[in-house]
Amino acid sequence: MTAGSERFSVQLVKEAQPVRWLAPRRLPMEAAVSACGQPTDVPLRAAEDFRRWAPLLAALFPSMAGGAVESPVVRCEGEAGLWLKMDCCLPVTGSVKTRGGFYEVLRHAERAALESGLVAGTALELAGAEARAVFSSRRLAVGSTGNLGLSVGSIGAALGFQTTVHMSRDAKAWKKELLRRRGAEVVEHDGPYSQAVAQGRAACQGDPMAHFVDDENSPLLFAGYSAAGPETARQLAAEGIAFSADRPLNVFLPCGVGGAPAGVAFGLACALGSGVRFWLVEPVQFPCVLAGLLTGAPFPVTDWGLGGQTEADGLAVGTASALALRVLEPLVYGALTVRNENMIDWSRRLRRRGVKAEPSAAAALAGWEAAGRPTPALAWLTGGSLVPSDVFDQILGVS
Repeated sequence: MTAGSERFSVQLVKEAQPVRWLAPRRLPMEAAVSACGQPTDVPLRAAEDFRRWAPLLAALFPSMAGGAVESPVVRCEGEAGLWLKMDCCLPVTGSVKTRGGFYEVLRHAERAALESGLVAGTALELAGAEARAVFSSRRLAVGSTGNLGLSVGSIGAALGFQTTVHMSRDAKAWKKELLRRRGAEVVEHDGPYSQAVAQGRAACQGDPMAHFVDDENSPLLFAGYSAAGPETARQLAAEGIAFSADRPLNVFLPCGVGGAPAGVAFGLACALGSGVRFWLVEPVQFPCVLAGLLTGAPFPVTDWGLGGQTEADGLAVGTASALALRVLEPLVYGALTVRNENMIDWSRRLRRRGVKAEPSAAAALAGWEAAGRPTPALAWLTGGSLVPSDVFDQILGVS
């Protein structure tokens, strides 16, 4: 695959320089959705599942108003034509990973209940004593840099599963502590994200009572993220945000392994059609999705001498998901890489406007700025509301 912009070169990527890459092949959106190889009813079916589970989630987590896994779309103060999708405020985990993690664990819980002869008349029965007895003999595991682990660990422990989260060296200490308080076991690894995933996967192999939530290749995680599509389409219409094929909505999606942006993009593409344009945003040290798009397959950025320090712990992934790449390749309009200081600067700016978004989330706005501030635009704020204030101050250099 070749670059679609004169300002782009692979050498700049290897040098950890900010780049803007434009996809050289852009299909009409209907053809692009078809090329993803995913059933187009997945987002609506996932959204219906979340509605069905709402009473259960409200019972498990009283902080979830009505049990809805939804976040608002709001105007970005001081920036004309820019809106924010506030997944940083999703309940329980404060991140987009609530969508994927909750979805996979709840689907697994329903399957485990059926396999054990427990036929639940309503989703609420999955919180009952009989269901907990079934789940307590089963194991859940996940590998994570932080937010997916927080999602799977929270819902798994709340349902009664023996839940283990394998966390990489990039994971923040406060996330590990919160998981332990919520009843999950945390296994810390000195290596990168890929090692945590590999160790978690290996720990579940051969055990019929164990389920591994595979962030690198999970159709269920993908489905959970895709439910954001119909939700957001409804909100955009309610806000009267106008866009079209001639004046598309530019959506900026921070990327780690790629699963969440792939699911979100697919859901939005199914709901909005040709009126949307997808931009992927990654740290200069971890451009794993861009590397995969350039080489045509998952490619470890460590082979380019990258994978160093970043404050964007949620994006500190060296190799992209093959599933995510298959979906994103036909959908993406462009990709951008941004520096630490740009992400942190946007975290500061948002905080002054009353929005708490960690650097991984603020990458969306750093990408929007790097793309030339196109409008109309929607920046997907993927996490941050649960970051402790003292930790947040330290990240932002606020005394």
